[in-house]
Amino acid sequence: MVDALLPLLKQLKIRFTKIETPVDRDADLSDAIRIVQMGCDMSTFGDALEFQINIRKDRVLPYRI
Repeated sequence: MVDALLPLLKQLKIRFTKIETPVDRDADLSDAIRIVQMGCDMSTFGDALEFQINIRKDRVLPYRI
């Protein structure tokens, strides 16, 4: 597919880079997909609002919710 576009890209002076998949083995790819599908337990991240209030104590707000 890319080979068919090369003459057009060169004529239009469009630069491009060929990106290759860094994973060499099918086992690595399968393992990566399995890890992503497992997800993570978001309950360990705590309360986002509380974090923002604590981390931004340097900014004074006229009111608090």
